[in-house]
Amino acid sequence: MTNLTRMDRIASGLKIIPALLILFGGLTLALAFSRDRQEEYSPCRSYSSQPQKRSPSSPMFLSRGKFLVAGKNMRDPRFAETVLLLIDYSQEGAMGIIINRPTEVKLSAAFPAIEGLKQRKDIIYIGGPVGVERMFLLIRSAGATEESLRVFDDVSISSSEKVLRQMAGSGNPAKKFRVYAGYAGWSAQQLDQEVMRGDWRVLQADSKTIFDKRSSEIWPELIQQSSNLWVQAGEEAETYLQR
Repeated sequence: MTNLTRMDRIASGLKIIPALLILFGGLTLALAFSRDRQEEYSPCRSYSSQPQKRSPSSPMFLSRGKFLVAGKNMRDPRFAETVLLLIDYSQEGAMGIIINRPTEVKLSAAFPAIEGLKQRKDIIYIGGPVGVERMFLLIRSAGATEESLRVFDDVSISSSEKVLRQMAGSGNPAKKFRVYAGYAGWSAQQLDQEVMRGDWRVLQADSKTIFDKRSSEIWPELIQQSSNLWVQAGEEAETYLQR
């Protein structure tokens, strides 16, 4: 049996039932996921619990557990006004999950066999243009969650149906989860180049934004926050140069 890396196991994901694949295909088209750059978004296989390795030319602020906030002049229509959680970043590539693209599809429709979901109103989110037939769970839990990998602080990622069943049946309000179809991937140095040309602003991620804020509020708030930080950094640099 071939040994799989942790990233391979995460990227395998939960599978959406076939009847919903057509629906998700339509949703991705409706969200302007164009085909012209699809080949650039290949799965990254570098996920590890070890410290991230960066190439000398990489921006030092790029790392797992950061938000990527689409710039106002984002060139790729698939990511216009999106915010992604960076799940993995290394010299081999990167992987992220869009956190602010909800659908109207209920999670119970994708997994009708999971009893715990039938009484819940959870919906599915579009996580990215790659592998929309695969699902990933972002989980907020103070303690360790079985069959998951920590992204930052109390937030982990999993693709285990066992974990989904446990979360669906949990009555603990301190534990929250959201399910995403698909992800975004970058080849080596690709994300670095996009950041340097201004496609993305980089901020420290926080669980409140992912789990507690309305999707429609996330991008406007974070783009404003990143713009304020950008202005502040410029003013500090100017003051330093005038000394």
